[in-house]
Amino acid sequence: MDVSRPEVRAHSYAVEDRIARRLPGFREDRFQPSDGGSTLGCKGDGVTWASSALLTVDEAPDFDEIARLLRGEFADDDGFDVVPAHTSKGDPRVEVLGPGGETHLIGMYMSYLKIYSFSPCFIHDPERDGWQWEL
Repeated sequence: MDVSRPEVRAHSYAVEDRIARRLPGFREDRFQPSDGGSTLGCKGDGVTWASSALLTVDEAPDFDEIARLLRGEFADDDGFDVVPAHTSKGDPRVEVLGPGGETHLIGMYMSYLKIYSFSPCFIHDPERDGWQWEL
């Protein structure tokens, strides 16, 4: 994928925001987008941008309802699929899968709904994107 780290970072944050606004109980004052993230290795010399966001909730939501809401949100986006799933511990979560391996995972974390985001694999160019230890 021929994009820069700032481009994939902005895209990931935009999708996190889109997801959060469709979640039950969304309120602006309860949403905590991340102001950072990191790169993780993927496919050969590529990297993925990883970040997360939190939405404070009063109780665990119905994850089937979350999947339904997010299917509606992404229905017109080519290459996106919304899949109900479970963590390795059996806890419910929803996966929003996008083109090029883009992945957003929504699950409970303490009193939050946490959105974990991973961009499609891209080539990190230090001269264009900055050194990875400076992120």
